[in-house]
Amino acid sequence: MSAVHYKFASSLVHSTVTFTGLGISVAELREEIMKKQGLTSAHSVLVIINAETNEEYIDDAAQIPRNSSVIVRRIPGSGFKGAHNTHFLLRNWVGTKTCTYCGSPGPTLPTPALRQIIVMCQLISTMLQN
Repeated sequence: MSAVHYKFASSLVHSTVTFTGLGISVAELREEIMKKQGLTSAHSVLVIINAETNEEYIDDAAQIPRNSSVIVRRIPGSGFKGAHNTHFLLRNWVGTKTCTYCGSPGPTLPTPALRQIIVMCQLISTMLQN
C-alpha cells in the first residue's frame, strides 16, 4: 500500500491518502482528499502544492510519487460571494467565460495567473462599491 501525506496550509494536522501503485495523479489525489474532508467540487477547488519545492501542480494528469508530502489550499467555489463571476471561473475553469468587470478570460487550467486576475477583479469591485 502506497501513501501521499497532505496537510491544509491553514492546519497543523497531517493526513494520508492511501492507494496502490507507484504514484497517484493530481486529479485522483484531489478527489480522494475531497472525499476524506467531505468537500464537493461545487463548494471548493483544491490547489495541490509540492511541500518540498513549493511548486503548484498545474497538470491534473501529473503523477505524485508515493510517500510524497503535499500542501493543500482550498479556494472557495460556487457560493463564494466574491466580486463578480469568480465563483464561476473557479468552478468550471472554462476559457470562454470572462470577468464581468475587466473582461479577462478564464484560463483552461488553474494557474497562479488566475489568482492574480481574481485579486485584481476583487479590488476593482471594492473600488466601484465605495
